[in-house]
Amino acid sequence: MKKETLLLADLNCPSCAAELQRALAKLNGVKRAEVAFAAGSLELEYDESVVTTADIERVVKGFGAAVAARM
Repeated sequence: MKKETLLLADLNCPSCAAELQRALAKLNGVKRAEVAFAAGSLELEYDESVVTTADIERVVKGFGAAVAARM
């Protein structure tokens, strides 16, 4: 399992953040996804042999946001 924190850009509303969190949690291979709207961050725990960073970024982009940095 890989754990990482991503900083998000252009995440515009708390309800969008909640929907993004639910969408990421439904991805096969994602064990935990937690979006903090106020901090503009996403904490993830996932199996990188099942889900790729490109898959995660595609979901984030689908919500009008972008990955600004990886911590």
